[in-house]
Amino acid sequence: MDKVSWPATTQGALKLLNALPQTFRGEPLEVFSSPTEEEEEYGASASAQYGDDNSISVTDEYTTTDTESGEPELFTAEQLLAASFGLVFACAKRSYRGTIKPLEGGQGPGYDSPARSSKTNWFSCRIDGAEGDDDFTGHAVGWTSKKAAWLVIAEDEKAARTIIAGLEASSK
Repeated sequence: MDKVSWPATTQGALKLLNALPQTFRGEPLEVFSSPTEEEEEYGASASAQYGDDNSISVTDEYTTTDTESGEPELFTAEQLLAASFGLVFACAKRSYRGTIKPLEGGQGPGYDSPARSSKTNWFSCRIDGAEGDDDFTGHAVGWTSKKAAWLVIAEDEKAARTIIAGLEASSK
């Protein structure tokens, strides 16, 4: 992850998502985006999916007032990545790897990352369970690129690697 210069916003990511192969493992590519307006509470997002089991999501950091003090605070790409993974999925025991400090027990990336980093931070793990589906398994790879959080959820590690290779090829 840290060897590629990834787009730092969803607008740049959308170009890569639209350049992905039109099918993967027999499933068609679907690309979605949600631009942000000044009045909106959340940052912009873009996503692509191949069927139900292989997806890529990219979300821009944003300023939130949903804080203890009620004061505006930056919700960084690192925090977005932790939230977008941890609200739905859990890592299988002893499978977490990465430069982002994991949550206690290694169940996913932690929220205690420093403010926006200029370097790419990443994590990878086998997925063992999802909100509403304890039997869900798969593979996750997530990384940050300045203001953007990237998350690939795939049916297995080989699929995740292939999807990321497709993104990387689209970036050239």
